[in-house]
Amino acid sequence: MGVAAAVSLVFLCAIFTGAVYLMRRPSSDLGDRVLGLVAALMSFTGILVLSLAARAAEAAPAPPLPSLSELAGLALAGVLGLLGLLVRGLVKVAVRHLETRTGLMVDAATRDYLDAALDRAVDLGLAKAAEALGVAAPAAELRAHALHVAAGYAQERVPDALARFGIGTPALADMLAARLATAPALIDRTI
Repeated sequence: MGVAAAVSLVFLCAIFTGAVYLMRRPSSDLGDRVLGLVAALMSFTGILVLSLAARAAEAAPAPPLPSLSELAGLALAGVLGLLGLLVRGLVKVAVRHLETRTGLMVDAATRDYLDAALDRAVDLGLAKAAEALGVAAPAAELRAHALHVAAGYAQERVPDALARFGIGTPALADMLAARLATAPALIDRTI
C-alpha cells in the first residue's frame, strides 16, 4: 500500500469515526444523523475501495513514491474537509441567532397585538357594563362588570397570546383592572 493510499485510509477512518459519533450523539437532530449516515456510507465505501485497490496493487509491481503534488492534493482535501466542518458550524450558529432574533420580533408583534386586544376588551367591558347596569350605576359596580366582560373577551379572542406570555386569569384581571383604573369613563364618574 502506497503512502497516498495509507494517508487516504487514515483520513477516511477519521471521517467514519466522526460520522458514527454524529449518528449516536444524543443531541443530534435529524440533519446531523442524516449527514452522519451519508458520511459513514461514503467513508466506508472509500475504505472498501482503497482496500481492494491495495490488494490489486500488491499483485502489480510497486509504484514509484508519490510526488509532491499528490501529497499536496491529499493535504488540500483534508484542509477542505475541515473547512467544510467549520462552515457548517458557523451556519448553525447563524441559524440559531436568526431563530432567536425572529422569536424576539414575534414576541414584540404579539405583545402589540395583545395590548390592542386588551384595550378593546376594556372598551367593550365598559360599554356592556353601561348597557347592562345603566349609566347611573355606581362606579364600583360598573368597574366589576366591565372587568368580568373584558376578561371573558380577552380569554376568548387572544388565548394564544395570553398563553405565549404565560398570563393566567389573576394576571389578566390585574392588567385589565389597571387599564380600567385609567379609563376616562370611570375617572369622570369618580371626580
